[in-house]
Amino acid sequence: MVGEYCKTALDIALGRAEKGKRSWKCITEKQPLNADICYVLMPTTVEALNKACIHQIKEYVEIKYYSDFVLVSCVENKRIINDYGHFNQNAIFIKQEEMEELITFFKLVGVDNNVIILSMDEPFGSGSIMQKLHIPINEYVSGTFLWRPNDTDQGKY
Repeated sequence: MVGEYCKTALDIALGRAEKGKRSWKCITEKQPLNADICYVLMPTTVEALNKACIHQIKEYVEIKYYSDFVLVSCVENKRIINDYGHFNQNAIFIKQEEMEELITFFKLVGVDNNVIILSMDEPFGSGSIMQKLHIPINEYVSGTFLWRPNDTDQGKY
């Protein structure tokens, strides 16, 4: 019985990851996957976190020597991105369910060096630590952007 439940849960997760893979393929067809482009996934609707991301993205792109960036966000964040960033040409909006499937895909296969998932909850969650240690959102975003364990090539640290 437990084995059947685990198999069903695994099947569901793998199905969601497969859908996420298809979403990623669609995204990279719109904005081709390129080592010189940074892809920032904003799965959260936490306005303060998204504003901090929007304010810091251009600086991050400069520091890391990327030529450009693509924001991938939920449709619910369209107003925030338009109001605070004017990044329409750099933004791709997807449904919340598609974003969750995309995160499931990245949990399974890992995240490319030039992909950042900016969230306090996904893919593995650090929001409770952030709150417990009273880390301001701007510092959290800076740390997420500036500390990338796999940035070793092309001047990226």
